[in-house]
Amino acid sequence: MCQQGCGGPYFLGAFLKKASFRYTRGTPKYYRSSAWAERGFCPDCGTPLLMRDLTDTHAIYVGTLDHPEDWPPTLGHSGIESRIPWDLIHDDLPQWRTDDDREFVATRNELEKLTRLLEAGNISQDEFHRRRDAMFGGEK
Repeated sequence: MCQQGCGGPYFLGAFLKKASFRYTRGTPKYYRSSAWAERGFCPDCGTPLLMRDLTDTHAIYVGTLDHPEDWPPTLGHSGIESRIPWDLIHDDLPQWRTDDDREFVATRNELEKLTRLLEAGNISQDEFHRRRDAMFGGEK
């Protein structure tokens, strides 16, 4: 999903709290790409800019920053199961498969369960949003 969402071989994001950055020109439009995330893009040219989840964390696409060289990876490399073979990782940071991230898997499973309830007509759209937002501590 990250490769398709950002249009590159991997997603390199600067993870920031919403309150710790500001836009200098314009405001992105958002597309809900999954039950837990939205992708922001430039409304004029369509350039992907960021991903935000339902907490107050935003992941700014490093390639869109004025000085991407100032934002090297520091946490690790997740989702290595979809790494393109020619894209070699040249650092000693931790690497893990998406399905080895227990918190992510638990959240994904709960959201998939909620989505099935919504699609089956067992809960309303409002109830889906209420439960989903409660999983992430409320509104963005």
